[in-house]
Amino acid sequence: MLDYLKHGRQSAFRYLFDIDLNAPEYPGKIILPLLDFYPIQEPDRIAITEGSVLVDNGRMELPVSSYSNTGNKAEILAEQPYVLTHWKEASRIINYRRFFAVNDLIAIRIERRKNFDIFHLKIKDLASRGLIHGLRVDHIDGLYDPLTYLRRLHKISGNIPIWVEKILARDETINGDWPVEGDTGYSARSRINSVFIDIDSLRAVRNLFRRNGGAKYEGEKYRIDLKIEISKKLFHSDLKKYSRLIQSRLKSAKLIGLSTDGILEALRATIACMDQYRTYSTPSMVDSIKWITAVDKATQYFPEISHELTGMKTFIHYASIDHRFNHVLRRIEQFTGSVMAKSMEDCFFYRYSALLSTCLVGSMPFEDTYSDAEIHSFFANIQLSGKRPIVTLSTHDTKFGEDAIARFNALSDMLPDWEALLTHFGETGIELYDIYRILQAILGTYDASDRDYKDRLRSYIIKALRESGENTSWEYPSTDYETKCLEFAENSVAEIEKNWKELLHKIQFLGGLNSLSQTVLKFMAPGIPDTYQGSESMNLSFVDPDNRKTVNFSALFKKLERLSSKNPKTKEENIVNGDLKLWLTSKLLSVRSRFSSHFAEGLYFPLKFTGKNADNIFGFFYKLEDSYVITLVSRHHHSIISGGSYTSECWNKIKVKGLPNLQGNITDLITGKIHSRMVLEDILKEYPFAVLEAS
Repeated sequence: MLDYLKHGRQSAFRYLFDIDLNAPEYPGKIILPLLDFYPIQEPDRIAITEGSVLVDNGRMELPVSSYSNTGNKAEILAEQPYVLTHWKEASRIINYRRFFAVNDLIAIRIERRKNFDIFHLKIKDLASRGLIHGLRVDHIDGLYDPLTYLRRLHKISGNIPIWVEKILARDETINGDWPVEGDTGYSARSRINSVFIDIDSLRAVRNLFRRNGGAKYEGEKYRIDLKIEISKKLFHSDLKKYSRLIQSRLKSAKLIGLSTDGILEALRATIACMDQYRTYSTPSMVDSIKWITAVDKATQYFPEISHELTGMKTFIHYASIDHRFNHVLRRIEQFTGSVMAKSMEDCFFYRYSALLSTCLVGSMPFEDTYSDAEIHSFFANIQLSGKRPIVTLSTHDTKFGEDAIARFNALSDMLPDWEALLTHFGETGIELYDIYRILQAILGTYDASDRDYKDRLRSYIIKALRESGENTSWEYPSTDYETKCLEFAENSVAEIEKNWKELLHKIQFLGGLNSLSQTVLKFMAPGIPDTYQGSESMNLSFVDPDNRKTVNFSALFKKLERLSSKNPKTKEENIVNGDLKLWLTSKLLSVRSRFSSHFAEGLYFPLKFTGKNADNIFGFFYKLEDSYVITLVSRHHHSIISGGSYTSECWNKIKVKGLPNLQGNITDLITGKIHSRMVLEDILKEYPFAVLEAS
């Protein structure tokens, strides 16, 4: 990049970067919105020598292409192949593709074979020596041609397994032509999370949010308008570039005449009406149905630009028959995911805070959770496919650690307690969704033993407020509103510590039980279990960067050695501090290793339950010849736990349906105990979960 900044179009590396040198603002130059000031206003913050442009005493150093020796900074800067400006100008004039809206991450044209070969030399070398056994491709939607890229990667790596970070819409599946094992865990996480959210409880929580004033955040039109707002705020220059390309193609084919501004409005509205991150056209196939559906929806919501939207339809039609149009559409496709991500994940998820465990990457908080039948179907299909997608409960992109999420799910079953807490705090002078988010965040992450907790909470709140973008933002922070929210959070922590201890302890205990059950599902579900750093034990982290802290693995090893000498009991202390989860993780890893054939070759079958509290248990089994590995987990614990402790009496009326007649003993693979019959009250006596072997 430095060579390009020095030599511009003469650089040997000019073909690496995705830069639009035909942009009208500064043709032939790359625009660098990397400063926190305007050079014309604060020239003293820039120093120029014959070899370098130095910003803020060397905090940033850029090469000098030519040096006129006039001493005039403005003239010397004007001679360079780049234009330095304030980062706030990015949306208006930036002329290179970037990682979402991160200005200092310039995109590579990796679809060019030469570029691909250069950037994958290390991977090819490591794979050829057998030093790597799998590859994870992040942000697959940012590629111009994902299929070709993955085929090349598969070939040069010696066909080792590949996983892609892909966020799928509810009715979307990974392209069957991609040579991949599956996604990196979002699909499985959303299903496992659904196990612990009762749909009726979720609807009641949403109704409370709606009654308290949250109705304005619901509805498709609100989300579409939000995407338009974000695309104007962050991606106006990107949309201008694509609009110029569309107009150029339409003109060259002597088709409908539209202004660049008109096409821009139509393109922005169409992208806002897409219901998934992107489509995947190829030179011979265009996903016309999804694009035309989006145009029709835009026409419904924005009839004032119907003429321009007709032009979009014309463009989409020609993209299926003319390679010049097709190329432009595919360039647009690699951009649409940025609009979806920044408007939904990084904005809407911070506004629609009815229940924070539904505001996670891979889910949509306005959708219903998956039913048990849908969850079982999903996992059964994975097992039949022979593919092995990642199964995880949290990643660097989830808004909270997995054990905080488990607490939020427990809260969803406790509507009267939640409503009482909201009523107690009453009017606060801040937005409803900020009240909801702050109180839930405290209940989900509170850790009395963490000396840094209040500072971590403050940092999270600042990020959440600015990402939501309604009363403050990264571009224009409102210290008054942020201070109100921080004061509310500080007062809330003190109030909850003092007067709501019973509720806090209940959520910690019930959330801990959820955590144990979801951990069992992560390891026992079809696919490859993945434990995010630090989640072997209790993980109550906030969003990035809080979830990237260094993990003290040495302390975890020592704790595990201590726990391995005896089975920890289901005491609240062991559940809340993560000891039981750490011990269980170790046990489940052993099960995966010992019964690897069942996971690789067995068939998946759901279990059904009848009798009182049947809805409080979820289970399935693998069958390999005459051998069975059975998984049972409890859920919705609020209705079955009394007195703050777990007993198995709640299972004494339940019958298990779906298992064949078992001929031998049943062995508990976690505790080692042997049972003669499938009696849940006995099998779940010690723990509210079980992994069993039977024949």
